[in-house]
Amino acid sequence: MYVPFNEISIHNDFADSISYESANQIILNFLSLLKEAQCKKIVEGFITNESIPIDIPIIQNWLNDSKIDYENKIFLRSLVGKYFSSVEAPLTDAKIELNGKVYVSKGAGLAFDRGCDYILSLNTNSIWNKENIFFNFETINENDELITVKKELSQISGIISLQKVALTNRKKSFNTISSGQDLWEQWDSLFPNLIKCDITKHCLYENPERNHIAKIIEQLDTLNTYFSSLQDTFSFAELKKLGINVSDESDTVKQKPNLKKHRCVKLPDGTKEYFFYHAKFFGKFETRLYFLPIKNTKKCYIGYIGKHLKTQKY
Repeated sequence: MYVPFNEISIHNDFADSISYESANQIILNFLSLLKEAQCKKIVEGFITNESIPIDIPIIQNWLNDSKIDYENKIFLRSLVGKYFSSVEAPLTDAKIELNGKVYVSKGAGLAFDRGCDYILSLNTNSIWNKENIFFNFETINENDELITVKKELSQISGIISLQKVALTNRKKSFNTISSGQDLWEQWDSLFPNLIKCDITKHCLYENPERNHIAKIIEQLDTLNTYFSSLQDTFSFAELKKLGINVSDESDTVKQKPNLKKHRCVKLPDGTKEYFFYHAKFFGKFETRLYFLPIKNTKKCYIGYIGKHLKTQKY
């Protein structure tokens, strides 16, 4: 998905009245947004029919400021160069009235032409910080008549709004999964922080019913969210706050070879590890999902997903 840039957000009417301190923070926030988009691969890129954002005065002044960290300047140039591209002018005129003045937005026009529900705005004014914004689109109907259509676009102007886009995209992807095979094939793009093992594939293929797979996806999504934002060591308490019913195996299971062997999983590199942490939930049956955090990373292995494994009492 390529998201059009809202060039009105850098119009002189908004950008010229910003203080030095505010401009610095706006651009740092913009840089953080681009880093997040790159890291999480939330969008493929941004498009514009106007100047690439690096060329606008507010950013040029920031790049020429000796007080600004040099590394941040390099990052901004690199990310804008990588993620922004120029395209032909939109076929549809998009207009918005702000403070009694009508502005024409080529970015919104591009969004309309391409069926995109989003627009990227530089947060130079409170209007560009709103979650949604309405534009009037002048287009031709099936009778070749000029009509005006009012449509709402969701704005991306900060990390939170970008994360909402990611969440929406993920939910759309989840809706396309109807079997264990679908989940296995889409796993890497959906759960980049969860490393699947061979036994995981067997489990998904063995119980491929859609409703059961949907329950598994809920657990995996929460685990992926937790590990993607992990700042310190793994914590049962923090994971439970996210709604995961997580447990460790008993000392008896860990010590008895005949029980412990059922938790031994072959990792992607061919080595074997014991998986004792597991999430408990109800799918097609009372299900266990075993996982192993990878030390000093934001990732974990996913192993067995299935019925209750053998214990001393079970």
